[in-house]
Amino acid sequence: MKHQQANIRNIKSKRIIFTVISIILVSILVALLLEARSRPLSTEEFILRMEEAGFGIEDRTYLFEQLETYLVAEHESFYIEFMVHETTSDARSSFNQIRSELENLAEVVAFFWNSSGFSSSYTQITSDGQYASMRRVRNTIIFINTTTDYENDVAEVWNLLVP
Repeated sequence: MKHQQANIRNIKSKRIIFTVISIILVSILVALLLEARSRPLSTEEFILRMEEAGFGIEDRTYLFEQLETYLVAEHESFYIEFMVHETTSDARSSFNQIRSELENLAEVVAFFWNSSGFSSSYTQITSDGQYASMRRVRNTIIFINTTTDYENDVAEVWNLLVP
């Protein structure tokens, strides 16, 4: 009887260990899949997509020594900046600095939304007739600026820019 009870406890212990290990492995797999989905747009992809949409592209990398790439795309009332930093940490710092500057420049922030994570961040601000939307994925930041008249069109632009 004691031997049978010991076997039952042993089986229960193995099930618990198996369950815990399974949960950990599934969690790791989900995290890896989410991380893989947040792939930054390459410089070549940005240029191609913007040109196909009728945007003029200008390379202004020479203005910023700390950036690997700095491109500006303009079309009608859209002004888009594409910045590639050396590291994710540099991009995160830059993103937070730009967001802070936008908040400080705005006399009255009519709308503010922010989301931040390890591999990506997103913010949008509407103030005094201007609409700004910015997204960071790993070491890359894309900043869209337009007037509130074109605020609804920003989603279409983001659809072009999300890989």
